[in-house]
Amino acid sequence: MTTIADIAKRAGVSVSTVSYVLSGKRTISPETQARVRAAIEELDYHPHAPGRALASRRTRQIAVLYPTVTNGLSEFQLEFFTAAADAAAGSGYAFQLSTAPVTERALLDLVRSGAIDGLILMEVRLRDWRVDLLRQQEFPFTLIGHCAENEGIDFVDLDFASAAEKAVDHLVQLGHRHIALILGNEEQQVSAYGPAVRSLTGFERAMARSGLSGTVMHDGPTFEAGQALAHTLAAAPGITAGVVVSPGGLAGLVAGTYDCERRIPQDLSLVAMVPRKFARLFTPALTTIDFPAAQMGRLGAEMLIRRLEGGADHAAQVLLQGELIEGRSAARPAPKPDPVAPIGNAAAGA
Repeated sequence: MTTIADIAKRAGVSVSTVSYVLSGKRTISPETQARVRAAIEELDYHPHAPGRALASRRTRQIAVLYPTVTNGLSEFQLEFFTAAADAAAGSGYAFQLSTAPVTERALLDLVRSGAIDGLILMEVRLRDWRVDLLRQQEFPFTLIGHCAENEGIDFVDLDFASAAEKAVDHLVQLGHRHIALILGNEEQQVSAYGPAVRSLTGFERAMARSGLSGTVMHDGPTFEAGQALAHTLAAAPGITAGVVVSPGGLAGLVAGTYDCERRIPQDLSLVAMVPRKFARLFTPALTTIDFPAAQMGRLGAEMLIRRLEGGADHAAQVLLQGELIEGRSAARPAPKPDPVAPIGNAAAGA
């Protein structure tokens, strides 16, 4: 099925320009209009009738899709949603949140129902079928996260590759040589989940730059999974530090480390990608790459509303840089004790 993205690519213009040519909502130069209409004819494009009908009905409601495998939401996750809801309310929009896994049929039904004006997608994959479907349906959306290809798509995301590099560089400067990258469950990496893939890229780049090789470990989204990982780390020879990307099992990891009669940071240094105020809830306070969850939620909602209000003449794409905030969970690795000579040898030397 031909989409307006295909038209935009053929005509050499943005997706929003094609939309304005079709809707007549903005003045477009005759030359650009001619290119767009030629592309429409060449590709035999027919605008989607239900999409046009929905565009004429305004509910002033937006929704965020955040599929989660756990029951309930953490304070970290709520940072996204409260900020997005506040931004929506400030522009006169109601805000809905859906945490249920969504199927293609369910998403198509939602788009065609007329219940909402636009969507914010989270937990974005490098190749995300939800993005493809919404573009085909010409339904307004923005991303908190981004795909491998993002032409014409509004998104805000953390630069996970850069964040992982900062974390590794900090630990290396402290003297750590055996560092683990702690991602979410292994399925995320296999399914090309954006934060996991990009964090791994940054981690490997920083380790190679320092002449080191690291270890990749996987955590689950629960307290119990974090505890289990703490026991795995305790049994791993030589690992003195970890970079935590997925916060779901972080509390369990910290508690489990003490259960193993190990201390943070004396026996295990940690740098986590979480908001700074969340980091202060731990003992010791975490060294963190400050995760701008509230800023991302607010920007995601504002980008969507600006597009709904006709104020977006080009795609807004924002890649945020996380600041390294030093807490007390990362320190120089404890010196290894000097080997003790066997008693027999000592006696013989005497």
